[in-house]
Amino acid sequence: MTSQEGAQLDAGPPKMEFIPTIYLRSNDREVVGIQGTPLTLKEGSCGKEDTKEKKLTASYVAKEWKQNGLGGIIYLLDSKCQKKALEALQYHKGHIIIGGSVDCKNARTFIDSGASHVIVDSYIFSDGQIMLERLLALEKVVGKEHLAVNLSCVRRLHKGRSKFFAWPDRRQEITSFELTEQGIKLIAHHCSRIFCMNFTPVTRLRT
Repeated sequence: MTSQEGAQLDAGPPKMEFIPTIYLRSNDREVVGIQGTPLTLKEGSCGKEDTKEKKLTASYVAKEWKQNGLGGIIYLLDSKCQKKALEALQYHKGHIIIGGSVDCKNARTFIDSGASHVIVDSYIFSDGQIMLERLLALEKVVGKEHLAVNLSCVRRLHKGRSKFFAWPDRRQEITSFELTEQGIKLIAHHCSRIFCMNFTPVTRLRT
């Protein structure tokens, strides 16, 4: 499992925290690492030479989080994982955040099934532009208190100055949404948490 950095938007300075995260995909290997590496659990007792690998499931991880007093993020790598995520929520209601493949059609289902929040990222961007109306629609569907936004970003250097731009999906172009104080406050007005799940340090611009 990987740890991601999140910021809770409460009164006063933002609270920074690391949250365990698993990624789901819809093939036979349910839980994968950040690079797509299958996560497995070694089974077997001491004194026995033969062990076997058990493929981890989202439900198993949710139970472990609960047992250890942890919250976590379940990130869907495709929409076919929704059933697995919903099953996992039943084991740790109110403490799991769901991200990936979240939109206005399914966001309420995750919340009603026990998710504390849903995270959106590329859904609120299109053709490199922020689609504020989509963020507003999601806020209306689940409520600000259940909505989180992933502002993964890239730092771009131009004439010796650094600027940060949202880049929620590396398969798509870098957006024009600059992470200024004003821009972050705009997003924060409609959600309760902001995450930076991926950060690309530097991309140099041609001058």
